[in-house]
Amino acid sequence: SHPARSKVERALSLVTDHELETESAVLIGDGTDDAAAAVATGIPFYLAGWGYGTSAVVRDFPKVVPLGSFRELWACLSVHPRT
Repeated sequence: SHPARSKVERALSLVTDHELETESAVLIGDGTDDAAAAVATGIPFYLAGWGYGTSAVVRDFPKVVPLGSFRELWACLSVHPRT
């Protein structure tokens, strides 16, 4: 069994192992660990405002704006198309 790894460690491993182009990816989450993983990898972050950790993310990552609905998320994704 593998020791528990943080989301930051797992995200960095995912980017490295799969040679992801971070500029053509997005990370959608609702917690500070999700936001930290996005910062560590350089992947744009979208905060699911309906999630359980929204207030902590807004507090700890003040530049992040929570999305209010799936419709808003879809609109953001349409302006951040995959290449």
